[in-house]
Amino acid sequence: MTEIKDGVYASVSGTVARTFETKNGAACEVHVQDERQKFPDRYTAWGLGDQVAEGDRVEVRGWLVTLPDTFTKRDGSEGHGVKRMVNAPKLAKHEPAQAQPEPSGDGWYDGGEPF
Repeated sequence: MTEIKDGVYASVSGTVARTFETKNGAACEVHVQDERQKFPDRYTAWGLGDQVAEGDRVEVRGWLVTLPDTFTKRDGSEGHGVKRMVNAPKLAKHEPAQAQPEPSGDGWYDGGEPF
C-alpha cells in the first residue's frame, strides 16, 4: 500500500530572474508574469541554480510551499507578503536565453543604429 503525502505539487513556468548560492546549494528565482500583471510573481526553486542561467525560460515542477513574510520597506515601515518556494524541484522544460550576437569589431557595421 502506498502512502499519500499531503501537499501541493505544482508546475511553475517563467523566466529565471537570478541564480544564487546558499549554504544548501544553488537556487534560482523564477518570475511568472502575464500581460494583466504589473509585477511578476516570484518563486524560489531550491537546488536548480547550477542547471540554469539568468534569462532562461523554464518549467519547474515540485512541492509548492507558501510562507508569510515580513520585510522592511524603503520608507522604514514594515511590509507583509508571501514567500513562494518550490521544494524538491524537477526541471521539466528548459529553453536557454538567446545569446546576443557579438559585434564584428571591424569598425564598419555592427548591426546597430547607423547614427
